[in-house]
Amino acid sequence: MPQDFGIGVDVGIYDRQIRLYDCDEYTRQFFQSQLNITLPPGQSSPQDNFAQSQIKVPPKRDGEMK
Repeated sequence: MPQDFGIGVDVGIYDRQIRLYDCDEYTRQFFQSQLNITLPPGQSSPQDNFAQSQIKVPPKRDGEMK
């Protein structure tokens, strides 16, 4: 059911929990006009640790530093 989805809600899909952080304007208008539900403002998503781990560390410039 559409009302099961909302901003900040964890939704179980194929035994995985997925959090909805935001939606587009069309979805907001649909919820308001068809379901009479006002969705809260979007939330910021946490930083992806994998992307952070892929940042290259620059090589050391000093030959004595090891």
